[in-house]
Amino acid sequence: MKREEALNKSYAILGAARSGIGIARFLNRKGAKVFISDSSSEDKLMYFDKNILMNEKIEFELNGHSNKIFDYDIIIKSPGIKPDSDIIVKSINKGKEIFSEIEVASWFCDASIIAITGTNGKTTTTIMTGKILTNQGFDVKVCGNVGLAFSEILDELTERSIVVLETSSFQLYNTKNFKPKVAAILNVTVDHIDWHKNFDNYFYHLFNFYC
Repeated sequence: MKREEALNKSYAILGAARSGIGIARFLNRKGAKVFISDSSSEDKLMYFDKNILMNEKIEFELNGHSNKIFDYDIIIKSPGIKPDSDIIVKSINKGKEIFSEIEVASWFCDASIIAITGTNGKTTTTIMTGKILTNQGFDVKVCGNVGLAFSEILDELTERSIVVLETSSFQLYNTKNFKPKVAAILNVTVDHIDWHKNFDNYFYHLFNFYC
């Protein structure tokens, strides 16, 4: 989605973990209307700080998802929420577009992206790739499933930057136009079947962003 169009949309962010908070704050700074909703209580949320959100005038709700989320154009889903969960099924039935944080963050990224995925070894390979490029003098930001959320580093990027992004299959699930400049798929083994339901579905979401 083009940036101008994206900033004219409103966003309900499901999940107040690191990536959800990061993309909410980023979009809010850019002038988009955002709303955070999480089913957990405040004491269970490591990265939730209501004082920051209130100071930045970001609305939120905890302890459950209300129908208010359907007042927003686009839903950004936490990778921890299963695609067959009640709230996601209801959102789909209402015709809502659902994206992951890395999809939305990529709309605002001018830097080259190296995305690394697979069943095992993602974190080690991501960190190693970042160090190799940094040692060669490049402006490198390592993020994704390995610490900082993608959306948390967007303001620091230039066209000469390189983003080394660890991407899990959960994060890739709700991507549409996310196409990194370089994509590495390390390995694929039978894993996360409880989330993806079957191996074919898991395999598809690992490889879909590569094509």
